[in-house]
Amino acid sequence: MTDRYSFTEEEWRLVVATPYVVGISAMIFDPTLTSLVMEMAALRKIIKTAAGQYGHNALVQACIQDTDTFNQNESRRVAEMKVASLLEMFREVLMVVDLKAEPDEAQDFRYFL
Repeated sequence: MTDRYSFTEEEWRLVVATPYVVGISAMIFDPTLTSLVMEMAALRKIIKTAAGQYGHNALVQACIQDTDTFNQNESRRVAEMKVASLLEMFREVLMVVDLKAEPDEAQDFRYFL
């Protein structure tokens, strides 16, 4: 079973930020306030749905639980990142999850994203 304690504090911060990175990346082509509100609402809905869909996956559940504490400053920092930085962050977190999580949990995490 993989949980937040399988990662360093910095690695876990990346894991928890990744759902936001994916959601915010969709706004690159429409960086308006309306787009931000719509994407954040869609992201919350997806996370809520994933909680039930991946109820068997400790990694996804821990990530979802900690996204509730993902504060506005963190989400603003992610929103201001350049495309290349977002892609690099995404690659990095997938590599870390692949190395530290159980294979089935890592695969579910990829589907979750």
